[in-house]
Formats: sequence, structure tokens, C-alpha cells
Amino acid sequence: MLKALIAVVILYLILVGGGCVVQRRLIYFPDRIPLQAAEQLAAQQGLEAWLNADGEVIGWRERDRPQELPRLIVMHGNAGHALHRRHYIDLLGEAWEVLLLEYPGYGVRGGRPSEPSLLQAAIETVEQLRSEDADTPVYLLGESLGSGVACGVAGELPQQIAGLVLITPFNSLTEVAAGHFPFLPVRFILRDRYDNVKSLQTFHGPIFVLLAGNDEVVPTRYGEALYNAYDGPKEIMVIEGAGHNTVLNATTAAEWRRLISFFQD
Repeated sequence: MLKALIAVVILYLILVGGGCVVQRRLIYFPDRIPLQAAEQLAAQQGLEAWLNADGEVIGWRERDRPQELPRLIVMHGNAGHALHRRHYIDLLGEAWEVLLLEYPGYGVRGGRPSEPSLLQAAIETVEQLRSEDADTPVYLLGESLGSGVACGVAGELPQQIAGLVLITPFNSLTEVAAGHFPFLPVRFILRDRYDNVKSLQTFHGPIFVLLAGNDEVVPTRYGEALYNAYDGPKEIMVIEGAGHNTVLNATTAAEWRRLISFFQD
């Protein structure tokens, strides 16, 4: 019995140690794409490279950009790359100039994904836009893991962000991970925590939360916990029957108009 118990403990410690080592591989699933291929794909979508002050590609924007509209920076989920999010321009382009931010380690962008690297890249992007045009409001859209980036930026730059659109968000990645891996000491070993409730304590602008009623990746209760914890102007919409990866297609044109009207009103 003692030997069996020791063996179980050793196996568990190996499992925990492995989780510590590979945890970011379990969080981030970037798609890489060569610059030339990305530019060709962008051109097919009516987009062009979005550059920072150093000439680095940090995302994508429409070639013929709408004039005199507020800006909405899309901070995408943990898989793929920014060019996979062209649909947000179609869905929300009547109200915003929609810019698709790329993360370090994704698409054509160098670096490695982590909470500090994603947050720093997003902060620098907002500061660049505000330095170029301080009069045009900047909104953020955070999709799934991107809700952690968007909330983090809003918490760091609360006076520079006009509002947040949060799609399938969570209260904290730690809570979501603990729900998926209850047998691991997630709260002790997780490095990238994305504590959205804490981040939004310094932000008081409007937020719109869009949830999938049958979300199998980020169960609805985590998004509802974030919404309930926020004490600023807010609205929530739950798309019943939708899953984590089907919620956008399941959201009707009338529901997208409701989202837009929330910020316009």
C-alpha cells in the first residue's frame, strides 16, 4: 500500500511538473504565416498591413478606411491569427473603423505569446493610435482569451479607452483553467492569469458582454461572473444554443445592431 501511494504521488508530481513546463502551449495556439502570403491574403480581403512607428507589422486594416469613425481594435482569441478575423469588419464596420491587432508570436509577428507580451503589445498599439489622433475614441473588442488582453489594457489605460466589447469572456483564466483541470493545483502554478475582474476595477466605461449559451470552452458562468462584478455601464446578451466557436454565426443582425446601439446611445 505504501509503495502504491508513493508511486501515485510521484506520478502526480510529474504531471504537475509537466503542466508547469508546457502550460503556455496549452493556452496559446498561434498560426504562423510568411509575410508575402499574409500580404496576399490581406489584399484578397481588402486589407493592408498596419505598421507601428518602427515599420513592424502589428496587424491589419482596411485599405479604404472609413472616415470620421471611432476605432475598434480587435484582440482575437488564442488560436489562428488576426487575418482570420476579417468578419468583425463586416459585422461592425458601419459603426467603427475596425483594426485587427496581431499578437507577438502569431501571424507574421515575431516574439512569443504570453500575458506580459500580449498586454505590452496592445498597450503600445493604443498609445500609438492616441498619439496619432487624440480626438478619435478608441474601443477594444476582446474575443475569448483576447478579453483578458482587452480588460488588461483598459485597466492600464482607463482614460484612453472609450468602451469594451467582450465576446465569450471570463472573470479570470485561473478560474476557467481550474474548472477544466480540477485535479491540478492551477491556482498555484498558472503564470498567465488574465484576472479580468481585477483589471476592470480601474475602468468605468461602458462594456457589452456577448456570451454563448452552450459554451463548452468558457462556460457561460465565467462570463456572467465578470459581468456581475463590473459596476460601470453594462449590457449582456446570451445567445442561447450557441457554442464557443459558433456564437458569431448564431448572433443575428438585429442583435449586432443592439450591440452597436448600446455604445451609440
